[in-house]
Amino acid sequence: MRSPKICHLKSSFRCCQKRSASFLALLAAFVLVLVCRPASAQIVPVVERPIILSEGIGELSLDVRVGLNADRPGAASGLDSGMASDRAPGLSVAYGAGKRVEVGASVPYIFANYNVDLIHAYNTAMKGWPLRRDLNSKHHFGPVQVWSKVKLVDWVAVDIALGIPLENFRANRVGFRVGLPMKWTLVQKKLALRFQPDLMLGIGRADMNLGAKVQLSFFADVSLLWNPLPYLYLELGLGYGRLLTPAPKEVLRDWHAETKPTGGGYLPIYLSLGYSIIEIVDIKLGFSLDNLTSLGSPIEARSLTLSATYRF
Repeated sequence: MRSPKICHLKSSFRCCQKRSASFLALLAAFVLVLVCRPASAQIVPVVERPIILSEGIGELSLDVRVGLNADRPGAASGLDSGMASDRAPGLSVAYGAGKRVEVGASVPYIFANYNVDLIHAYNTAMKGWPLRRDLNSKHHFGPVQVWSKVKLVDWVAVDIALGIPLENFRANRVGFRVGLPMKWTLVQKKLALRFQPDLMLGIGRADMNLGAKVQLSFFADVSLLWNPLPYLYLELGLGYGRLLTPAPKEVLRDWHAETKPTGGGYLPIYLSLGYSIIEIVDIKLGFSLDNLTSLGSPIEARSLTLSATYRF
């Protein structure tokens, strides 16, 4: 199969400069509009919000992501998120079922051709389970996540999720994710630090997953949240993840491109701007470099994410 062309570093950098300039111009216009509104005493700053939803409070969220890869802009897009802190991308619903318990479910959708878009294919492979995707379709749903978060103390909780694949059932079984979301307020109503390490355990047929019946990977991310105004916030973060079983070199052993990836895991960084329209509605615009260890130049794998959240 013919491999797609990889842009040279110089041309990729120029392309990224143009797209970054457009994004920054949009961001600046967005900020000018937002800061002109009067403050609302009812809006709780993001840095002050509890680590899980309060009892009796529900939340409906939608993420829309557009890939900005240098050689294939818009080729990978859909109901998904490029924000490393988002553990429930796509369409999700959550509810505070008790004083210390939150439950929820989510399903993502991505339009991508894994046979052609090798950057997206590599990033997906390094995330681990499910390793097998339907290469005969460009429409990829799932895996569905059903989760429960239990607050231990005010600054840390346990996040347990069940993953259910929606494609390649013969190869993929179920997956389990266990994480520890944490958040510390550094400056009251202004600044907070969040961190979450995860361990992902997936089950699949060994003969269809490089001999590995169990697929194991980890991911951790950290971000800084800043509320310059109660209804306006910025988040800057990065993460790192790696496939442990099977080893990345096994996954990439028969890689079908001239340039063979290093298998160094994936390292995303992102910047997002959030705005509380009213006390129950938030919107967020984010830009991410999806993987600094990606194929070719690290700036080739990037995306734009628009998110909306409604609390009820």
